[in-house]
Amino acid sequence: MKDEDKPPDRVRLPKSLFESLPGNRSAVRLAITVLDIGLGTLFKGPQLSLGDGSSVLNNRLVGLSVGRMHVTRLAEPLEIIFSHQRPPPNMTFTCVFWDATKGPTGDWASEGCSTEVGPEGTVCRCDHLTFFTLLLRPILDQSTVQILTRISQAGCGVSMIFLAFTIVLYAVLSPGLGHGLHPQQAERALPAGCVAGPCERGLERQEKLPPAPQGGAWYLRLSRQRFKSEDAPKIHVALSGSLFLLNLAFLITVGSGSKGSDTACWARGAVYHYFLLCVFTWMGLEAFHLYLLAVRVFNTYFGHYFLKLSLVGWGLPALMVIGTGSANSYGLYTIRDRENRTSLELCWFRDGTATYALYITVHGYFLITFLFGMVVLALVTWKIFTLSSVTAVKERGQNRKKVLTLLGLSSLVGVTWGLVILTPLGLSTVYIFALFNSLQGVFICCWFTVLYLPSQSTTVSSSTARLDQAHSASQE
Repeated sequence: MKDEDKPPDRVRLPKSLFESLPGNRSAVRLAITVLDIGLGTLFKGPQLSLGDGSSVLNNRLVGLSVGRMHVTRLAEPLEIIFSHQRPPPNMTFTCVFWDATKGPTGDWASEGCSTEVGPEGTVCRCDHLTFFTLLLRPILDQSTVQILTRISQAGCGVSMIFLAFTIVLYAVLSPGLGHGLHPQQAERALPAGCVAGPCERGLERQEKLPPAPQGGAWYLRLSRQRFKSEDAPKIHVALSGSLFLLNLAFLITVGSGSKGSDTACWARGAVYHYFLLCVFTWMGLEAFHLYLLAVRVFNTYFGHYFLKLSLVGWGLPALMVIGTGSANSYGLYTIRDRENRTSLELCWFRDGTATYALYITVHGYFLITFLFGMVVLALVTWKIFTLSSVTAVKERGQNRKKVLTLLGLSSLVGVTWGLVILTPLGLSTVYIFALFNSLQGVFICCWFTVLYLPSQSTTVSSSTARLDQAHSASQE
């Protein structure tokens, strides 16, 4: 047969396979099955459910069987040649087979198989007969994992310093309650978190307020009284606290690896999961509060508002962790390289047995909070850049200020976490995600400092002028 007449995928069975058959048979029934697994859940397994970009080449697998015999430990391996183009950058091919004994539903495994990647195809050599395929997955070898771990550890350490500064800054500025704005006046003034645009539109339509007491400063972002008279900085600090604890849990989890007993590993996985969910929840609450201030504007008063937010921000993740822990989902999680060698071990969700819990409580929950934050941020962006305000102060560089405002708000609603969506594109995007996401605490601290501690002269002049125009507009 000429080379051009050969099928793209080929199977070569060793002579020793037929020599080892019992009864010296002159003929055997050989079955070669080709299946398309694009739809449904059959032959998917936990490895394809991790959300790390792994996939089966062309959604096709090849099954080999000889009669009803269970053929294993061949003296000479069989060969399956999968034809394909070059893999995408930072992706690798791995020969795997379906192991029905792994987990409750089975999973892909590579024991007993070797992989030889060529320019026009990959040769899989295995010592048994079953279903085979070529798994396309990201390359995370030990050196790459170590570099990413060091980047994340350094970024988390720096973020913890800035987050601690943010919390201390709030503690220092907060004692001045009761000597400036009345709480109702402060709540109806320009909300913290709005530099220009839509929040002012809501302000001009509020009912006429009684004048502020003499000696009270209407500085909006500088006065200590506004820290306790509005909830925005409290929410910022709650997010900063949850992010600080998440970074601390990450450093402990990665540093300790698989050390300790199974109970200790279970506890570390549960604690890390809890603070991760707290961060997701508080980012969603930041988006909710921004929606009330900048989009809804009217009828935004809720009794014991921050207390209710705290119950959601800290209580909802606790319930999810209790439910996940009761299913014994926490345990040792292993990251392996192309040779199936261990690159990193940490306490997280158990390999293979906790896939659905991981998808629901981490991937699904993050997707909900992230999409909500993006919708709110898009609405605020639209209002800032398209809606005019009669109280807007004509200043130079307004577009630059608006862009900086949106960048600050982006750090609060977790835009850096959205970079995880791009990680399947290649290893470079993984580095970008690890760097920027670990520095979220730095971005929040910069936003918090610029928002509440601007230069006094600029703040007094611009804020006073803005409030005077808004107050006259409300009288009209």
